Amino acid sequence: MDGHGPRRRQRRRVRPRMVGRYRHWIMKRRLAGGESMRRVLAPLAGLILFTVTACGGAAGESNDSGSSSDDSSIAGAGDGVAGETVPKCPFTAEQVTELVGRAMHDDGPCLWRDGEGVALVTITMSTGSTGALTYDYQRNNAGETFKRVTELQDVDQGYIAVKDIEAETVAISKAGAYTMNLSSFDWDLDKYEQTSRAMLDKILHRG
Repeated sequence: MDGHGPRRRQRRRVRPRMVGRYRHWIMKRRLAGGESMRRVLAPLAGLILFTVTACGGAAGESNDSGSSSDDSSIAGAGDGVAGETVPKCPFTAEQVTELVGRAMHDDGPCLWRDGEGVALVTITMSTGSTGALTYDYQRNNAGETFKRVTELQDVDQGYIAVKDIEAETVAISKAGAYTMNLSSFDWDLDKYEQTSRAMLDKILHRG
């Protein structure tokens, strides 16, 4: 303080060049931080992808009987009571061809079509306890959508349902549960039921 009164502090002018350098420094810091984050996340993403791929690959291994794909992936292996197992696909394309009297070829896991891609046979497997959980729903639905439903007496639970273009067979036992569908074979109701019974006998090793 002097005789001329209090001295005012002069503000320093920030040069545009200094502002530009500061902004450039901030951007470099942000980019460096993003690169560090990517370096951390990339191995983690790779590990997750490897784990999912490995699990999927294990479910797709081939087996010696029935369809070429692992049928447990269809039925949900591991479901049900401890100690239960999901049955394997019971047929090959050659066996299905013999049973239905028409050339059939593989078209998926435990699924076969004729040469024209119209007639279809498909079988879904699960553990006995898992099949029992959905049986009431299946049976009620069959009663509403099929012309004739016949109860099976030689399994824990089961029926054969038929209509003009399709047959559905559900059989549940301690050995496992099967749902089999035949469709578009141009058969009458009796032929659908007879063929379904013959196939079921083979599945349950009775034929």
